Amino acid sequence: MLQHKMRFEVESDDSGDDSGIALQATKPVECLIEMAKRDADAIRNNAQGEAHEIIAQATSEAQRIKEQAKEAGFQEGFQEGFQAGFQKGLEEAQKRFLAEIDEAQRLKEEIIRERESLYQQFERDLVALAVDIAKRAIYDRLEADDEVLAQVVESTLRKIQGKVKVQLKVSKHDYRRISSLKERVLSKLHHIESMDIIEDDFLSPGSCVVDTGRGTIDGSVDVRLREIEAVMVGH
Repeated sequence: MLQHKMRFEVESDDSGDDSGIALQATKPVECLIEMAKRDADAIRNNAQGEAHEIIAQATSEAQRIKEQAKEAGFQEGFQEGFQAGFQKGLEEAQKRFLAEIDEAQRLKEEIIRERESLYQQFERDLVALAVDIAKRAIYDRLEADDEVLAQVVESTLRKIQGKVKVQLKVSKHDYRRISSLKERVLSKLHHIESMDIIEDDFLSPGSCVVDTGRGTIDGSVDVRLREIEAVMVGH
C-alpha cells in the first residue's frame, strides 16, 4: 500500500523536478512513522493500563486470600484456644470443686467432733450438776433427819459378813447423833456383836467408815455419790 501510494505521487508529477519528487515521497513515510508511534504509544498505554489493572486485581486477590487465611487461622486458633481454655477451666473447676468437697467433709467431721465433745462436756456438767444437787439434798436431809443418818450407818454395816465386833468411825459433827442411834441400829443387825463409835476429826459430815479388824468398809455419803457419778458418766 505504501509502495502504491509512493508510485502514485511520482506518476502524477511530470514536472521533472527530482527534489520535489523526493520531498513528496518522504511525506507519506513520516506520516506512517508518526502513526506507528501513536499506535505504539497507545498499545504501550493500553498495556500499562492492563498491567496495572492485572497487578491491582492480583494484589486485591492476594489480599483477599491473605485475609481469608488470616480469618481461617484466627478461627482455628480461636477454636483451639477455646477448647484448651475450656478444658483448663473445667479441670480447675473440678479441682476447686473437689477441694471444696474435701473442705466441707473436713468441716463436717470437725463439727461432729465438736458436737460430740460438747455433748460429752454437757453430759459431764449435767451429771456434776445432778450430783451437786443430790449432795445438797442429801446433806440437808442428814442434817435434819436422824432416820436418814441411821440408814447410812445401817446400810454400811449390812455389807459385813458373819458375826463380828466393829469400830465405827464418824465425823465430829455426827458423833453425838449416831451415838444416840446406836441401840436402834444394832437391834436390826444381829450379826454385829458389838460396835464402838469413834470420833474422827478428819472425817466430813455423812462419813461412815467401819473397821472389822480384817478390813474397812467406807459407806460415807461422799463415796457413794462419787460411785453414782462414775456410773452416770460411764467411767
